[in-house]
Amino acid sequence: IPPSGKSGGLLVFSIPWLLIIAIPTIGTFFGSTKFEGAIWIPISIFILFWIVGLGMLYCGLRAKYAFHLLLIGPDTVVLARSLFKQKSRKSLLRSTLLSAEKKEFYQKNYTPVYGVEIKGQDGKARFGTTLTEEEKNWLVADIQRVLWPKIETTSISSDPTQPQTAPALKQRDTFSIDFPPARAQGTIVGTIIGLIVVGSFLAIGIFLLNDAGFFRWIWLGMNSLFAFAIIAGSIKLWKDRNKIVRVSRDRSGIHVETRHNDVPVKKESMTSTTNVQVRSYSSGQINNSQMLRIELINDQEILTLFKMYPKDASHAPLAELRRALGQAEQ
Repeated sequence: IPPSGKSGGLLVFSIPWLLIIAIPTIGTFFGSTKFEGAIWIPISIFILFWIVGLGMLYCGLRAKYAFHLLLIGPDTVVLARSLFKQKSRKSLLRSTLLSAEKKEFYQKNYTPVYGVEIKGQDGKARFGTTLTEEEKNWLVADIQRVLWPKIETTSISSDPTQPQTAPALKQRDTFSIDFPPARAQGTIVGTIIGLIVVGSFLAIGIFLLNDAGFFRWIWLGMNSLFAFAIIAGSIKLWKDRNKIVRVSRDRSGIHVETRHNDVPVKKESMTSTTNVQVRSYSSGQINNSQMLRIELINDQEILTLFKMYPKDASHAPLAELRRALGQAEQ
């Protein structure tokens, strides 16, 4: 199983986190700042922040760069992971295996994140959270087929948005379908509230924490990071307010074109149009609005239309796209 190439935002967040923590750490223990009395208090806080930051960094690196190898032998099942020449192995006896299924590992933005779990009497082998839902489904079914060949297996899906097998419909030779701009609900109000809250915290750090030493710098650094994230996200949403995604088909293939103010800014194509299907599944929430990841998939490649698109706005264009590709509506 190759690395996903994605960290889920952990690297983007953990690196600034560690840099911010490093500044007061160096200033406190190698500078002129002195503490009287309970020195264990700042030391405990530093240790906690470093553990959180390094933990996020490790999880991000593992998600982005780790290779996994699953070996099912006649007597054992071995899951090996390789990350920057560091290798780890988990072995289970086949005679003690109880199940192989897709399980919820954790939640992200209140949305379950599933992985593959092979469970035995003496432990578990868990992996696969970075795989797509379809990859998890067929991998679970394939593992079951190999482990228990006399048991008829079916694809397991805990996500109601997954495409199900349906009678084939006639595909259109040509079509052009626009997905309107994905405006997040409550963006302006949420930005204003966020800036007011973070601004209040910054004011506390500037005017009321003059004697707080290293804690003041941690306070200012973290809230400055939050303020930057809010401003950067708002600017991106503002720029994307007139952006549409057009999915079209002609003799050369299927094309996904991003247009801003009706001017093309990005175009990707899928040359093989055999067995093309649309798949959509939950990718979290923004301002209490359910978001979907929408992709086109065939036997050879995957083309991502959206990583996060409002579910409420997707019904009409998604249904039209499925009909155009000869896929049954959901």
